Amino acid sequence: MSNSSPTLLRYIPATIAMLLMMSAITTFAAEIRSGDHIVVEANETIQDDLYAFGQSVVIDGIIEGDLIAFAQVITINGEVRGDVIAAAQSIDAKGTIGDDARIAGQAIKFAPRAKVGGAGVD
Repeated sequence: MSNSSPTLLRYIPATIAMLLMMSAITTFAAEIRSGDHIVVEANETIQDDLYAFGQSVVIDGIIEGDLIAFAQVITINGEVRGDVIAAAQSIDAKGTIGDDARIAGQAIKFAPRAKVGGAGVD
């Protein structure tokens, strides 16, 4: 029995490391949506980051985290409290982006009432 104890003790650090990694993975949850038309309704709040991939992405509600979106058309009428990382043929922002916006597109429009990082867009 004394020969097996050192062998078992060898697995304890690996087991603890694996448990810590699994708990860290669960804290980085995000919502992923894909399809032709992705809509976050006006009465909907997403408590985490949203990854959206489709032909069109429309944000009418609230995203508590970041928005990462790739589509032909992206429309932000609601509020994204984190960053927006997006690429689309057309991006139309009328709502609020709480932090940074890193976007690429053929046509990028910010309405006069749009806000990025707490400031209005000129």
